[in-house]
Amino acid sequence: MQPTILILQLVLMLDLAMGIVVFFTNRGRTANQQFLVISLVIGFWIASVTWALLATTSLQAERMIRMAFFASSFIPTCFNLLRHVLVHPDRTLARAALEMRWPLAANLAIAILTLTPLMMSGVRLPAVESGQLAVAEPVYGPGFPLFSLYFLFSIGHLVWRFTVNIRQLSGLQRVELQFMLLGSALALVSGSGSALVLPLLTGSSSSAPFAPIGIVLHNLVVAYGIATHRIMEVPYLLRRLAAYALLCVYLSAVYLGVFYL
Repeated sequence: MQPTILILQLVLMLDLAMGIVVFFTNRGRTANQQFLVISLVIGFWIASVTWALLATTSLQAERMIRMAFFASSFIPTCFNLLRHVLVHPDRTLARAALEMRWPLAANLAIAILTLTPLMMSGVRLPAVESGQLAVAEPVYGPGFPLFSLYFLFSIGHLVWRFTVNIRQLSGLQRVELQFMLLGSALALVSGSGSALVLPLLTGSSSSAPFAPIGIVLHNLVVAYGIATHRIMEVPYLLRRLAAYALLCVYLSAVYLGVFYL
């Protein structure tokens, strides 16, 4: 298996594991629910990139690349929605989405654009030697610069909104926003640099498969926040899991002792 494919699969598993752990920490909390949504969207994006690298025909590669662009267009909006529910913890996801209907509408329009020939008219799948990784080269249309500008604008707007809210809040809310700002900014900036900026500057998409690796930075920041500041209420789940594990060990020891006696 190619090292790039293996790394992407590991990143995918790490992303989904983080989302599931945070969700089951407090399933009734909107922020935890939205964090799982982010993990699923990112997971679909990573899976699409992986499938594009494994494609054996131009048609397969084109479909997977379109799916990757489609999924990635929602990532900044998902982080923005997480920011919104962290600031307003009384909101449900449905109400939060309604309050952010205009950004979501703009996001949906861009997502639809990624599925049209305006975004990409085709894919060139280079012939490579056996054992090498083929990186499909999309033939971009006039919609690609528009998508890139939208994505970069969304990152800038997200950072600005996070900064404004951090100044307004205090306590654990502020700490959670700070960690989410740092994590999302690292992931989005590194990902957009690999998948958008470098292809625009160089005319080659050879760096695009490495964009999902930036998600590792996001997960590391969130994991550090969980370990040191108890964000997303995850330590409570870990304590419960430790208690259950000790109980299982105790009962197993009792059972084995009685069995052998």
